[in-house]
Amino acid sequence: IQRWIAQEILDRYGVVAPIINGDVTGSIARMEVIRRFAERHGFAALVLAPRAAGLGLNITAANHVIHYMREWNPAVEQQATDRAYRIGQERPVFVYTITARSDRGTTVEQCLAELLDRKRDLSRRFVVPMGAFSVEASELAAEIDQLDQ
Repeated sequence: IQRWIAQEILDRYGVVAPIINGDVTGSIARMEVIRRFAERHGFAALVLAPRAAGLGLNITAANHVIHYMREWNPAVEQQATDRAYRIGQERPVFVYTITARSDRGTTVEQCLAELLDRKRDLSRRFVVPMGAFSVEASELAAEIDQLDQ
């Protein structure tokens, strides 16, 4: 799908869209692709695999993120989106997801979108940020004692 998307961008807009995925190894190679993307004037595009692009990249030259295939883990998808929301971003960032729909019933993509929404909501309600609570050493010791019994 990545190669197909890159080819469609070339065919429709005459723009070469480099791909960063598991085949592009090494941070130097990935950073060179990002540098060339950032230096381009006008319309530019990158095709990124979320797991390959989700760590260690700052892509502030991008302000549109399109998730063309959803990840089962919403944190992976969010981390890939966050590459555009970095210090130095000067424009609003727009995020799009593609969800196939059918008149014949619910699609797998719709089920996945609903599942991801539920997972994100669950995380927001039950995950406590670091520093938002404190535990006394005596409380921790009591819990450890209970586990030992």
